Amino acid sequence: MDSWLLAAIANGLVTIAYVSISYHILSGVRRAGSLRDNPLGTATGLIFATCAAGHLGHLNHLLDPATQAASVAVYDWHLIWIDAITAAIAIRYWLLRKRLPALVHGVALFDDRTQRRRQALDIHDRIVQQLATAKLAVELGEVEQGLAALERGLASAREIVTSLVDDETLSTAAMVSGGLRRESPA
Repeated sequence: MDSWLLAAIANGLVTIAYVSISYHILSGVRRAGSLRDNPLGTATGLIFATCAAGHLGHLNHLLDPATQAASVAVYDWHLIWIDAITAAIAIRYWLLRKRLPALVHGVALFDDRTQRRRQALDIHDRIVQQLATAKLAVELGEVEQGLAALERGLASAREIVTSLVDDETLSTAAMVSGGLRRESPA
């Protein structure tokens, strides 16, 4: 097989993989309505899009009879290996996404400020407010009301932690006493 054909195949695979990765990231960010609020996700999607365009250009130069001779002259084994390794990594990325879906929930791979803000407000409203209510009740001598507020706060904390730790790799068995213990103190 001619070396330029290997280069064309590798660039074709990279182009397809990068276009699909870019589409997946950008459509997820758009669907979440956070193209502006999630600059890391948007930039990452655009980087993959521009890299796909670059590899499509390489592929075009290798296949176009008008530019093929010049491209073949430039493509040595080093570039072919780099493109082949890039194609293998891109394909591996998709295989890992299918194998480890719990680690990548759409655009959750990126820091989504809107989601984090929502979570912080939820924690404040459902836990911190209950703790403040409990403290005030105890200070006023209303211990029963304070204990009730603490119970509501603890119940809310459990619900929030459960909703945030919905990772498939953390099964119910991992939720036993000490299952989420930190390796070092907070």
